[in-house]
Amino acid sequence: MPIEFIHYVTEYGLIVIFGFLFLQEIGAPTPLPNEMVLIFSGYLAYSGLFLLPEIIFIAFIADFMAATFLYVVFYFLGKLLLEKRPRWFPISQKRMEKMSDNINKQGWKGIFLSRLTPFIRGYAAVICGLLHVKSSHYFSTIALTSFIWAVFYISIGYLAAPHWNKVSQDIVYLPYFLLVIPVIMIVIFTVKIFKQKDEEEISS
Repeated sequence: MPIEFIHYVTEYGLIVIFGFLFLQEIGAPTPLPNEMVLIFSGYLAYSGLFLLPEIIFIAFIADFMAATFLYVVFYFLGKLLLEKRPRWFPISQKRMEKMSDNINKQGWKGIFLSRLTPFIRGYAAVICGLLHVKSSHYFSTIALTSFIWAVFYISIGYLAAPHWNKVSQDIVYLPYFLLVIPVIMIVIFTVKIFKQKDEEEISS
């Protein structure tokens, strides 16, 4: 972990963790993946600097608020984006409407999986807002995924704390491991899109 981050956390406490998680989840550039921050937070809880429940609560609130912020912003700006669709925007209005119908029919499943996938989890909030996914589907799902996400990574740090000297050496490889997950998801999604396109062409 960068020494500057450790210094700010030990000096200013939970507000730093909250701010760091929130900013990264809304797309602000940060030097560390949030998953690394959560694992380190679990270690700090084990060390007694913070209580485990309060760390989990702060992480949950930061993630939930960031996902809510993105959803609301793109919910209200999405119509403007679609009406004045720039050339670089690759999805047609008809395709967007179809995606919206599919997401609303699938309910929480699609949102659930994307929200637990590193690096693309923030885009799920953007897409859901852009497509006007039903708020009843969205908010109940992000509340669940925010809690699971926080508990999972913080628990890793808490359980690994007794062996932190070894873990701290290997944790630098975590971003590379996390990158594999969205790559697999993107490949699966791309294959599914092309398969669906071929089926539509055959049926027409």
